[in-house]
Amino acid sequence: MKLWRLKPADEDYENDPESPWRNWYDCALAQVVRAKDETAARALAADNGSNEPSTAWLDPAWSTCEKLTAHG
Repeated sequence: MKLWRLKPADEDYENDPESPWRNWYDCALAQVVRAKDETAARALAADNGSNEPSTAWLDPAWSTCEKLTAHG
């Protein structure tokens, strides 16, 4: 198992009318999950998000997913 950090792909999400994070105050803006691979990490994030659409965590166009290492 590895640690994965997920966050919105676009840092200007509150100004993008199409962004799933445009109402940022009701959304999870980052998640760290433990999973065997990126697909599993995205699925966990989608299942445990807040008011953003779960598809936002599954779609690489809307979110990044990076493996965390011992060096951060």
